[in-house]
Amino acid sequence: MTELFELRQYTLHPGRRDELVALFDREFVESQAEVGMRVYGQFRDLDDPDRFVWIRGFPDASRRAESLAAFYERHPAWLAHREAANATMADSDDVLLLTLVSGDLGAAGGSPPVSVSGGLGVVGVSRPVPVSGGSGVAGNSPPVPVTGGPAVAGGSPPGPVSGGSGVAGGSPPVPVSGGSGVAGNSPPVPVTGGPAVAGGSPPGPVSGESGVARGSSAAGAGGGGAAPFEIVICHPEDPDAFPEFFRRELLPALSEAGAPPLASFRTSVQRNDYPRLPVREGEQVFVWLSRSPAPAELLPAGRRPPQRLRLAPTPRSWLR
Repeated sequence: MTELFELRQYTLHPGRRDELVALFDREFVESQAEVGMRVYGQFRDLDDPDRFVWIRGFPDASRRAESLAAFYERHPAWLAHREAANATMADSDDVLLLTLVSGDLGAAGGSPPVSVSGGLGVVGVSRPVPVSGGSGVAGNSPPVPVTGGPAVAGGSPPGPVSGGSGVAGGSPPVPVSGGSGVAGNSPPVPVTGGPAVAGGSPPGPVSGESGVARGSSAAGAGGGGAAPFEIVICHPEDPDAFPEFFRRELLPALSEAGAPPLASFRTSVQRNDYPRLPVREGEQVFVWLSRSPAPAELLPAGRRPPQRLRLAPTPRSWLR
């Protein structure tokens, strides 16, 4: 189960969002899974053409800093493409560090990829990853060997942020509980020594295997016809009492109104242990994610009006 989440909102330079979406979907999903992070979803904001939103999870909160350093300081995917990614961003500091209150994002989508001990092969779009022992995985281009860990190279974490600290992120895929396969739209691709993994959404590696099948990407700039989501960010008057009020009163009311939350979150008490990537501090929020918009009359007033994000999944978002 994922212990810690980041809700990341990036303000982009005008007209650059499609560029970042294509780069992110192609390069920054599997690469983050390889170092122990999971990208649950990446989205276009339907009300702001220059906002990009994504959700990243950390199955082990104590290893967050280690995973971020492995990606932003050493992973070849980030080192090769960070300048292109950072060039699209005007601000990437709007980040909430959250812990789960209710629901389960892992049950809301397909089966995003996870890292496995002893091997770090994960999903991708076009090229197969052979598994340990030399057996290959079906794909469209030559296989890429999995060596037991990501390549190491020098570098620094992501780019344009106020105050000079670096930001920008990739997107780790989401794990499959117990190593199960992934739902998708294309026939399964067998991985030697493990169950088949279906295409269509980011697959997760099988326990004990160092390689996984690569899924196919959805077509179309709008996320391949995937349904939109809504994220609501509230600022409760009493942050400690609000989770119980949400469970007892608001959750049933939202469900009855046809907008049941898939998951809800509150600000994590964990400090930001990787300060090179800033997060919003000094505020307590409550967040929920749903597939349908909440009726306005059910939104709590709080210390300030809630923020509502209407989001369209990108073609390779796991949540869709």
